[in-house]
Amino acid sequence: MPTSYKLRPDKEKAMKAERYVVMTVECTRCKAKQKIHVADRPGFGRTGDERVACIKCDLNFKVSVPDRIVGGPFPT
Repeated sequence: MPTSYKLRPDKEKAMKAERYVVMTVECTRCKAKQKIHVADRPGFGRTGDERVACIKCDLNFKVSVPDRIVGGPFPT
């Protein structure tokens, strides 16, 4: 049975205001592809490496991203 989740109004408002870009990354070990959400802010964000856990083999690998990775859940 599917479960629906309801966000608190203050969290929901913050999520709607946050903008992100979807990027596809590939695991360095098993080559599995997955999508990550990266913050999209006007101006210059920090450029650097972030660590991502592979959804297939659970390896933590580095990805170069223009800003921070945003955690979900994401509104549809």
